Amino acid sequence: MRPIPTKIHGVLDYISALLFILSPWIFDFANGGMAQWLPVIIGVMILIISLITDYELSVTKLVPMSTHLAFDVLGGGLLTASPWLFGFADWIFWPHLLFGIFMVGSGMLTRQVPDDRAIDMAPEEEIEEKYKAGDVIDISDRRKSADQEAQRHMAKDEELDMHEDQKEAQREQDSSDVRRNRQTEDKPYQHDQL
Repeated sequence: MRPIPTKIHGVLDYISALLFILSPWIFDFANGGMAQWLPVIIGVMILIISLITDYELSVTKLVPMSTHLAFDVLGGGLLTASPWLFGFADWIFWPHLLFGIFMVGSGMLTRQVPDDRAIDMAPEEEIEEKYKAGDVIDISDRRKSADQEAQRHMAKDEELDMHEDQKEAQREQDSSDVRRNRQTEDKPYQHDQL
């Protein structure tokens, strides 16, 4: 199980984005080359993707959490290897290496569904497994699961009732049409007898 909740990951995203952007000046490697610009670019990308990721701390929900986490792992891998890929390891590598490892780790250890939706989507069996595993599950989680199950059954019942009502209305309409047709057929016959 992934231990980092998406809300905590969101906080870490915004802090790390700011740190990555400012790191060339904080750690004194702002020389205008790749060593400087790669963490700045990745920091800006983290900020942008964080603002549009489907989790608690975003402005809009365009990017699925799984895509965000894949970006973290890939971006972290690039940042980790960048001192050797771009040839500045003899001058500076610790910030890139540590930031990259942090990104990969947070990407691999963060849950893919925000907690508020994870419990809402969890079937009763999954809640039981979490409880047995020692995860903190409060009684409202069970209530949510039971309420959702009841709502699903009520929706099915309403759909069946509506379908039955439609059938009954159609039968009444058909019966009414048959009566009208008989009356129409009977009138000319009665008229001819007069």
